[in-house]
Amino acid sequence: ELVEKIIQGKLDIVVAIPSTVLDDGKLSYITREVRSFTVLERFESVVADIVLERRLASAGLEYEQVRSLTTGVFMELSQITSKGEVEQRDFLSEWGLVFVFVMILYMALLTWGITISRGIIEEKSSRVVEVLLSSIKPFDLLFGKVVGTGLAGLTQLSIWAVAGFFISLYGATGAAPLLENIHVAPIIFVYFMLYFVLGFLLYSAMFTVIGSICSTDQDAQQLQGLVTLPLIIPILSLMLIIQSPNSTFAVVLSLIPVFTPMVMLARVILLEPPLWQILLSIALLTASIFAAVSFSARVFRIGILMYGKRPSLREVIRWYRLSG
Repeated sequence: ELVEKIIQGKLDIVVAIPSTVLDDGKLSYITREVRSFTVLERFESVVADIVLERRLASAGLEYEQVRSLTTGVFMELSQITSKGEVEQRDFLSEWGLVFVFVMILYMALLTWGITISRGIIEEKSSRVVEVLLSSIKPFDLLFGKVVGTGLAGLTQLSIWAVAGFFISLYGATGAAPLLENIHVAPIIFVYFMLYFVLGFLLYSAMFTVIGSICSTDQDAQQLQGLVTLPLIIPILSLMLIIQSPNSTFAVVLSLIPVFTPMVMLARVILLEPPLWQILLSIALLTASIFAAVSFSARVFRIGILMYGKRPSLREVIRWYRLSG
């Protein structure tokens, strides 16, 4: 009869508790549709407490006394800051925060870097670039592409941030226990924007080289793997970095410019690295950007008007020397 009511939509869930539940601990949870696991866990928890209470009573034991004696321990996790203060932290939630920030940065750098490369190839194939270069210098065209695409990327990130803010407000009640011990200092967002801008400038210069030396998307896709590999390595190493953000491996990786944006961002979220490491990473990244942009601009000057077969590495280096 109860099953028939479920079929008719008069009931959602039926929990059948047989008389043998005290012996084998088995009961039935019947529903037509897959329901929330939270609801299932609540039923299971309540019945488990009742069954345990009756089992203890049959053995002559007090349920409340046994529960108080068997209550587990809760270890509060704290971290010492650079100021010597002890702060309570929720490490698991912060690890999740690292994954969110790093993956957003990874997707933004990859998406907008490939956008620049494809844009150059499209202009080359449609001969639009020849018209553009009749009015502006190659470096001005390159600079405009990087700045315009970078601003578009920042706009997208801003939209994501605003949407995430309102979504978090909507789900604040349910997520309150999870978010209670997550402390995101405003400086983290400053570092995120800083490393996004610096990382974007570095990778956009590399993607520009690919776009300028390739005439088709197929050729570009073969070379893009060389640029995307440095973006993937920090993702693969993220668990090692999270477990030991101040290890030699994490410090060295965060100072290698192609890995700096994501690795240093992860370290900044997890702990407060020494200021000299942050400044050194920014300095090395800035120097790498100047070197990459210089190389990209000189190759772009010649490669943007080259069509046909993809040049070899030796030819690309020759372009760089000729445009000096």
